[in-house]
Amino acid sequence: MVSWNVRGLNKVGKIKEICSRLHEIKPTVMILLESRVKREKVDMVRDKLHLTDHFVDNYGDLENGRIWVGWNGMKVEVQLVLNSSQLVHCREIEKIHKSITGPWCVIGDFNNIARAHDRIGGKLVTEKEYIDMQNMMMKTGLSEMDSSWDYFTWFNKHTIDPIYSRIDRLIVEDKPKRQFRFSNCLEDMVGFNDVVHNSWKQNIGGTPMMVLWKKLKRLQNVLRRFSRPLTYLKQDLAKARDNLTQAQTDLNNNRWDVNITERVNICTEK
Repeated sequence: MVSWNVRGLNKVGKIKEICSRLHEIKPTVMILLESRVKREKVDMVRDKLHLTDHFVDNYGDLENGRIWVGWNGMKVEVQLVLNSSQLVHCREIEKIHKSITGPWCVIGDFNNIARAHDRIGGKLVTEKEYIDMQNMMMKTGLSEMDSSWDYFTWFNKHTIDPIYSRIDRLIVEDKPKRQFRFSNCLEDMVGFNDVVHNSWKQNIGGTPMMVLWKKLKRLQNVLRRFSRPLTYLKQDLAKARDNLTQAQTDLNNNRWDVNITERVNICTEK
C-alpha cells in the first residue's frame, strides 16, 4: 500500500515521475493526497498515470477532489464506507473505531502534529496543538509506526526562518507483539506490590484486550523505573568482575608483585 502526498498533479514532469514510481512499486492499494486536479481534467491525468483499475475519490464533496484511492481488484476488495472533503478529524476517527472489529490503520496527511518535537522553527509548539491527536490515539488504541529517511514530512521551503513539521503519518492498531518480562527478584523488593497495584488500578479506555495490553505496557515502564537500584547493582557487579579479571591477568604476568596480589585479594572480597 502506498500513500503519497503529491501536493498537486498539474505539472507534466511531476505526473511522469509519479507514474514511473508507481509502475516500479506496483502497489496493491494506492492513495494520492492533495491531487488538486479539477474535475474536467481528471480522466486525462489518470490516463497519463495509467490508473485504469478500480478507483474512488471525493469529487462529490470537493471541487478539486484532493483524495484519490485506487486498488488492484484482482488482489483486494475496497469498500467505500464514508466520504467527505477532508476526513482527518479526531472525533470522526474515534467514531469509525467503534464500528471496526478487525485490524485497521489510518494513513495520510493529518495536517497536525502528534507531539511537541514534531515541529521545529516557527511558533513555539503548545499542548493545544497535539492534545486531541494524543487523546484520539489513546482511545482508539492506535500508535504511530516508525519511519525511515527524514523524520519531518513538510518544509515551508524558506531559506530564512525555515519550518519543518511531521504531519504525514501511519497509525496502526497497537497489538501485543512482545512477551511481558521482569526479574523475579523484584518481588522481594520493598514496595513492589504497591507499585504494581497503583499502576494497574489507573483506568484506560478501549477494548478488553487493548486495555490489558496497554496496562502491561505501562506497568513494564513502571517496573523498569522501580528496578533502577537493581540495575545499578548489576552494573557494579559487572564492574567488580572486570576489575577482578584484570587483576588476575596482571598477576599471571607478574606473580611476585605484592601490590597486584593485594589488588586481587581486594577484588575477590568485593
